[in-house]
Amino acid sequence: AESLELVHEVRGTAGRYSFHHALIREALYDALPSATRRRLHRVVAEAIRGLGETREPYAEIAYHYCQSASPGDADIAIEYSRRAARTAEKSLAYEEAAHHLGNAIETLALKRGGDDPFLAELLCELGEAQVKTGDLAEARKICQRAADIARRVKRPDLFARAVLAPGRYLGLSGVTDHGFVQLLNEARAMLDDSVSPLLAQVLARLGIELYWSEREHAVALCQQAADMARRVNDPHTLIVALWGRWLSLRNPDSLEQRLADTSEMITVAESAGERDFALE
Repeated sequence: AESLELVHEVRGTAGRYSFHHALIREALYDALPSATRRRLHRVVAEAIRGLGETREPYAEIAYHYCQSASPGDADIAIEYSRRAARTAEKSLAYEEAAHHLGNAIETLALKRGGDDPFLAELLCELGEAQVKTGDLAEARKICQRAADIARRVKRPDLFARAVLAPGRYLGLSGVTDHGFVQLLNEARAMLDDSVSPLLAQVLARLGIELYWSEREHAVALCQQAADMARRVNDPHTLIVALWGRWLSLRNPDSLEQRLADTSEMITVAESAGERDFALE
């Protein structure tokens, strides 16, 4: 192959070769029977894992497992796709994270059907990543699917997470989204007033959304969320609750409180590694 100038040895890496042109690789790849392609992808994935590297290249392994995916291999393909997504998100590569989660959802379809809490969980993760890419419309569709499944399988935690995921960023200024308020109230009722991080986040987001229509109620809800967040001692929930209180107190008289909340949010977010919240 080298004498025919189809491949060349990569400089500085003995025994490693690359195709002269991507079209050569694509033509040879497409000529392989699909069963052979799947088998070779699996061999490659396991070979990379067998290198014993301290930090496995999750994205590469996930790609090969997803390309070789069969019902028997689906679980490991999904697991590596989720690891790859988490690694990408830590690097703020949200589009890449969404891509890996989309692959995980497609792979899950090989082995499961119907309403599945795990599918709802993956959809929530995808929706959260899509929100961070700025694709809010698609994130809402994905999270609505997750909420529908969670409602059917009676999983209040998943339902609340699905409702909250696309609502992090504010909608139209001056307008209350009553459809969103209805979903938040449904999540609140399903959580049954139990003191929990999710309930505190639901209360905070409900307060934010009611700011334009029920100002006093909104302030009370966000204060309740902040108090609950301190009781459950969860950093992410405290950030969300303080953010809610900051938004509900938008008036000149609350300047000192909002500055104090801002300072605390930055401190907690940096300590918890939530750099995007710290930046906001």
